[in-house]
Amino acid sequence: MLGGLRQYLPVAGDFDRCDLDVAEGSSVQGAIDTVALPVGKLFFVMLNGTKLHPQEYDSTLLSEGDDFVLFPPVKGG
Repeated sequence: MLGGLRQYLPVAGDFDRCDLDVAEGSSVQGAIDTVALPVGKLFFVMLNGTKLHPQEYDSTLLSEGDDFVLFPPVKGG
């Protein structure tokens, strides 16, 4: 979790990462739900270096060792 999302890390870990224990066959949405972000908090998801669209969160399943990253919105030009 990067930027302003770091404060929602569910367990102690490095500066911006932790291991999440999710049930086998869990979806990306299931992992997001374990983080307990406040309702309305904006973020986007990268899974193994690929950005996912919100409509893919329920259908994309996680495997052991996946690199799952939540990013806050980014401004710039």
